[in-house]
Amino acid sequence: QISKEKLASWEKNLMDIRSESQSQSTLSKKEIDSLMEKLINAEDTNHNLRNELNCKQKELKELQIAVIELGRENQILQVLRDRLTNRQWTKDDEALTCFSCNCEFSLSTRRHHCRNCGGIFCQHCSSNRASTTFSKDPVRVCQMCYKELTDNS
Repeated sequence: QISKEKLASWEKNLMDIRSESQSQSTLSKKEIDSLMEKLINAEDTNHNLRNELNCKQKELKELQIAVIELGRENQILQVLRDRLTNRQWTKDDEALTCFSCNCEFSLSTRRHHCRNCGGIFCQHCSSNRASTTFSKDPVRVCQMCYKELTDNS
């Protein structure tokens, strides 16, 4: 009888252990499912954030390129503004040579003023004609001013 009681006790203990093991197994499965769901959500969030980061990096590169281009355009405009505001009619005695080709002026090589910038040039370097902001009719201009005036029109 003692062995039947021991056997019954052991069987009861075994049943309790199985029951506890099954409940822990069920709990572990729930925890695993919950953690897997969290992992999937985290991976989705990570994927979305990486896509957003890539878009922002591309946008940043485009904006950096635009800033560089605007800087170049700004420099060009500043140079043009300086040229326009600093234009003065050069006096004949201030120019011994052509401002462009540096040939010396003489009785046969005459001085000609560019009607746009006011510089003094030889016949060859000031043989172009273009309309300026001061004159709608074409007037004598140097090669550099001619290029500026005709490129803008």
